[in-house]
Amino acid sequence: MAPPTQETVSTDPQGPPLASWLAACAKRDRAAFARLYQATSAKLYGVAVRILRREDWAEEVLQECYVSIWTHAPDYRPGLAAPMTWMTSIVRNRCLDWLRRPRLELADEDGALTEAAESDSPS
Repeated sequence: MAPPTQETVSTDPQGPPLASWLAACAKRDRAAFARLYQATSAKLYGVAVRILRREDWAEEVLQECYVSIWTHAPDYRPGLAAPMTWMTSIVRNRCLDWLRRPRLELADEDGALTEAAESDSPS
């Protein structure tokens, strides 16, 4: 997945109709999902990059997040949170999960991958 762009989808002064696009996504409307992605991906990508501090990780996590947004769109409740708040929470939580998970490979300063030592015994 390529990094999102800063293209604007709507010229509406109140912003794009995110809640209606989420409702349409709940009904499996792919065109609404594409509009939702176009309108929100740049901002959510920025959130992921700020948390993860790596663009490659942010791209991967963001892809997982949009799958989750598509899957859980029927669960969105407009009275509980604004659409962008709900989606940002998904991204934030997925980024934190990503940082918590054990790594089998680590990149050194030159970008070369090395195997991380995982030990079950206390040292």
